[in-house]
Amino acid sequence: MISSSSPAREHSHHHLPAPRHPARLRGGPRSGGPFNELEHGRTVPADTPGHQDPLPGVKPENQFYIEKIEAGHEVRKSVMIKNIPNRMTDQDFLKFIHDAVGRRIDFSYLRIDFKNGCNVGYAFVNFITSRDLLEFARKKLGVRWGLYQSNKVLQMCFADFQGKEALVDKFRNSCILDQREGWRPRIFYSDGPNEGFPEPFPTPNHQGRRQRSAQNMHNFHCGARGQQVRSYPPRGYL
Repeated sequence: MISSSSPAREHSHHHLPAPRHPARLRGGPRSGGPFNELEHGRTVPADTPGHQDPLPGVKPENQFYIEKIEAGHEVRKSVMIKNIPNRMTDQDFLKFIHDAVGRRIDFSYLRIDFKNGCNVGYAFVNFITSRDLLEFARKKLGVRWGLYQSNKVLQMCFADFQGKEALVDKFRNSCILDQREGWRPRIFYSDGPNEGFPEPFPTPNHQGRRQRSAQNMHNFHCGARGQQVRSYPPRGYL
């Protein structure tokens, strides 16, 4: 669990956080206040909007620092939203974002475990502008979701694939698009009179990739005798 920090340390989060020493991620449990758990990678109290320590397991270049966006040094708009309550559905997730910033996203994919129908704790989202992302982060980053009696705190990092076009290209030849609607990636118009409203997902444009996706899914789910051995989709399936 994360080790405790002094009040002075907590106040330092008003500035760009310095990288933490790896040993700090292996400290003892916190006590005496509503702090996040180890998996949250934070040393500040929960419900501190806009603040987040570097997340363990995330590449340095994908760590999310709100100060960089505010200063104009960061213009990426595609993020992985993490630590999502597992009972949250695709529709609930979209409502959560719309309640915070309106219809200011043009891509969303909440990854679902096909076996139990629950999400696996993260989603990919592309905001229409970096200002939209900044507004969402100021309101929701580092804050409890406040849903399903969960104490989880919203985390974010930047996605490897950046921009609506890159995200669509990643998924358009995936057989995940054959799944039920609430389990698929969604896109929304980025501008014009229908801005923020649902847009049809492009059809596949590479038959070979489509076939590999289907084969990867079959291999992932089936053992040597055709017995199901796993639940949510593998990376190759996407």
